[in-house]
Amino acid sequence: MVEANVRLLVVDDDVDTVETTALLFQLEGYETRTAEDGAEAIELAKAFHPDVVLLDLGVPEMNGYEVARELRRIDTTKNSLIVAVTGFAQPIDELRSVEADFDLHLVKPVDFAVIERLFRLVEVVWPCKWSDNWEKLLPTQLQRQRRREQFFSKHLRSSSRKQR
Repeated sequence: MVEANVRLLVVDDDVDTVETTALLFQLEGYETRTAEDGAEAIELAKAFHPDVVLLDLGVPEMNGYEVARELRRIDTTKNSLIVAVTGFAQPIDELRSVEADFDLHLVKPVDFAVIERLFRLVEVVWPCKWSDNWEKLLPTQLQRQRRREQFFSKHLRSSSRKQR
């Protein structure tokens, strides 16, 4: 169980997915809210201030990429952990997630146990609200830029090797 003050926003246009995911995380001690489209997610995030956002890329109104970019502009969500949980599985989709400032890109179907283990790992390696010194350790724009550069250099090297 996590501390009760960890806030999770689940965004997906599939009502069953949203409700099931939220319920599973509530049972683990997360405070959850749900949204079924991008515009609703932005409005809810402004009021709810989530620590973690699980965001489908194919939501209506605003797609997940647009939502992630907007969340990074809002003071109360600019340092949230934003995770793409999507059926978009091509390398270009992951690249677009990095460009949109997602922290992670997971491809559906994702087993709840995988996400739960990921969050347990996050408690150790990603400074978040449930760690003791989270305010001092939040990721900076420079750290995000370095992650992007590492991603691009990794994928550029692997694609250039394939072309040879």
